[in-house]
Amino acid sequence: MVATVSPLADLAQKDDHPESKFTTVGVHVQQGTGSAVGSSVSESADISSRCIRSTPALPVDAAGAVIGGGEHHVDAIDPGQRVGFSTDGLLVFGAPARCEAFPSLSGASG
Repeated sequence: MVATVSPLADLAQKDDHPESKFTTVGVHVQQGTGSAVGSSVSESADISSRCIRSTPALPVDAAGAVIGGGEHHVDAIDPGQRVGFSTDGLLVFGAPARCEAFPSLSGASG
């Protein structure tokens, strides 16, 4: 698997809320279900409501190689709120040692 990333020179040009911060908690591959589960947490307090476009999940093997992927869409999350997720159609090619997830902001109000 190859991923190409093209970072912006100035992230503030793209995001009206570059201070947005989301973390994930308890992310793991749920064996036999084809999904990764966990929680997304909004750690930003300045905006009344936020939307998370997606929470990509990447299963990783013991050597640190990405061995699959999937994502989940969360409609809205408020500051300080914790929202559970379960990916749809997680693909895993091997034995995952852990799973990481990366929530991203797609819109905000307030």
